[in-house]
Amino acid sequence: MLKWFISYLSNRKQYVAMKNYESEFETAHTLHINDKVIKNVASGKYLGILIDNDLKWIKHIKYLYNKLIKFVSIFNKIRSELPFEILRLSYFAFVHSHLSYGIAIYGNTTTNHLSKLLVLNNRLLRILQHKPFNTHTIDFYNTYFTLPPQLLHTDQILIFMHRYVHNRSELLVIFSTYFEEKQFTHHHNTRHKHDFHTHFVQTEFGKRITKYKRCKLWNNLPDDVKGKDHVILLDLD
Repeated sequence: MLKWFISYLSNRKQYVAMKNYESEFETAHTLHINDKVIKNVASGKYLGILIDNDLKWIKHIKYLYNKLIKFVSIFNKIRSELPFEILRLSYFAFVHSHLSYGIAIYGNTTTNHLSKLLVLNNRLLRILQHKPFNTHTIDFYNTYFTLPPQLLHTDQILIFMHRYVHNRSELLVIFSTYFEEKQFTHHHNTRHKHDFHTHFVQTEFGKRITKYKRCKLWNNLPDDVKGKDHVILLDLD
């Protein structure tokens, strides 16, 4: 793994150093590997995702917005020429595919940062569905049986947690003991003993830590939903 990582850095010639808000010192340095200079950059693309050094995902969201905004004019031109099903397929092919790719990662940002994508997505759905301006946004998503970006993010987290609970062998070995059930952290026979243990956090940043967020979302599900052995799509209501 280390050999692959060094090779990857050498080929990319740049790396992103995550900010340490608790440190007074700048931790980013220029690296030298195999006589090659590896420069520190504020953001870089990996597998199609723009990663910034403070993990706010602003640059990736802007990148997605610029990629999708062109479909406003395209969809306005074709919406009267094509049937409902073709328009629906066009949305999933050209818009939803980009929104959903990596949403479990870049969706872990603030609602404010995601709002730009949400407004654009609502606009595209309204155009394709010939909906008036006063239509409730829930109707857009119910019509195409899909979810807005923030709920797509939640949906992907819960799908992962469902696999962890019911089909853990399908996940990478590193996740085999990633979460702790409450029954192993205390010996009280409560109805929440099979929930996952979470540490107390107060800050908004702490609430977005992946491990905490996944446990919290899963613990908040009704018991009958957590017990289902198949994945269900989230209900918008």
